[in-house]
Amino acid sequence: MSPRISIIILVVVGLAALSFLVYFYFNFTNQMDLSGQLMVNNWNGLPKYEGYKIKLESANIRLFFPEPPFEFKVGSTLEVVGEARVFGGQVESELAYVGGEIIERQSAILQTQEIDQFGNFSFNFKLPTEISQQEIRLTVFNLSADNGSQENEVYFPVKLIE
Repeated sequence: MSPRISIIILVVVGLAALSFLVYFYFNFTNQMDLSGQLMVNNWNGLPKYEGYKIKLESANIRLFFPEPPFEFKVGSTLEVVGEARVFGGQVESELAYVGGEIIERQSAILQTQEIDQFGNFSFNFKLPTEISQQEIRLTVFNLSADNGSQENEVYFPVKLIE
């Protein structure tokens, strides 16, 4: 057998093995729902969050929501859950009017054993008791180790309903 044919066979076998590993990973660790969204079956072992879907993410911060994600009753509590892999192991969250006025700001320490791994976090915000004409949005981010600026921002609009 010529060396060229041997190399081609080796490449084909390697690609088949890689395809099997990718198939195995997605079928036995996570599942795709019909819309193509990644569903997390076991979110770091916390059964409370099974069934939540990844809705928003940056490179190092992921937020999880049940359906429907962005409509909340006035005066209710908005629970934000997610996971992050950020320097310092701390994430920030800000509920604010789009014009800039901050309603509430919170910090959370990541629950993780390893520095370079994703860790869980959660925030609970008490929403305003009246519907405002101003748009509200919630932003989750971490502070840069270099200059303290916001990075890895993930944000979404908060629609208040009666």
